Amino acid sequence: GIGAVLKHFVLNQQETERSKVDSVVDERTLWELYYPPFEATVGAGVSAVMCSYNFVNGEQACENNSTLTVDLKTRMGFQGWVMSDWDALQSRRAARAGTDMDQPGTDGFFSEEALATLPPARLDDMATRVLSGMARIPAFREPRPETSCRAGCNCSGLIYNTMATSDAHLALAR
Repeated sequence: GIGAVLKHFVLNQQETERSKVDSVVDERTLWELYYPPFEATVGAGVSAVMCSYNFVNGEQACENNSTLTVDLKTRMGFQGWVMSDWDALQSRRAARAGTDMDQPGTDGFFSEEALATLPPARLDDMATRVLSGMARIPAFREPRPETSCRAGCNCSGLIYNTMATSDAHLALAR
């Protein structure tokens, strides 16, 4: 089994200058135009949401408490975890604002020292979201060594040599 990751939250409109662009949008437009696809996937049980590189109303998307914690987690009821896009974080503010996992995790923003500044309830929430989200994925509940890719394993064979296309996949794609 797999867990789906919804990306990119939110207002990720372009690749050029993607870490500099600021999408300025009022709340009504967010809820009526931009949020419905995200709400649908949250309702369908998506495992994780990936925050994006851009800014939203002046705040970097992975450091935006209004969109991540208030809108996504509270108002939409998202129970999974929020992960950053690769190297999207720009400061330690991301964890406090609602990002639960830093990718690739080498920037120091989720270091032991940085996480020690967070309230214990926030750390518990982060760990609960990531671990409970993973527990809902059958591959983590019923690992099969021949198809499991996890930390500490050499996954190159699974990543680069797996044929994921079947007649059913092709029919669905049409």
